[in-house]
Amino acid sequence: MKQKKDSSKKATSKIPFLKEYLIERGITQKVLAEQTFLSTGTVHKLVNKGIACRSVILLVAYSLNVPYDEMVVMIQTTSNKQYHKEKGIK
Repeated sequence: MKQKKDSSKKATSKIPFLKEYLIERGITQKVLAEQTFLSTGTVHKLVNKGIACRSVILLVAYSLNVPYDEMVVMIQTTSNKQYHKEKGIK
C-alpha cells in the first residue's frame, strides 16, 4: 500500500516537495504563473529549485491556500537550505 506524502516532510532531496504537490493536484507551472501573475521563470525557479524571495513564496502560498510556514518546508531541499538561511526565509 502506497503512503501519501504529507507537506510537513523535511528537506531530504534535491527536488522541492512543492513540485510533487503541484503534480498530485494537476497544477502546471504555467497555470500557477498565470494565477499569481508571476513569470514562468520565477515559478520554475521556485518549483524546481526552491529559490524565491519571501514575497513570491507568500504569493504562491496564498494562491495554493497553503500556510506560509508549510510552503517554506515544501520548497526546502538539501541543496537550498543555506540560501534560505542567508535570506532569512523561515
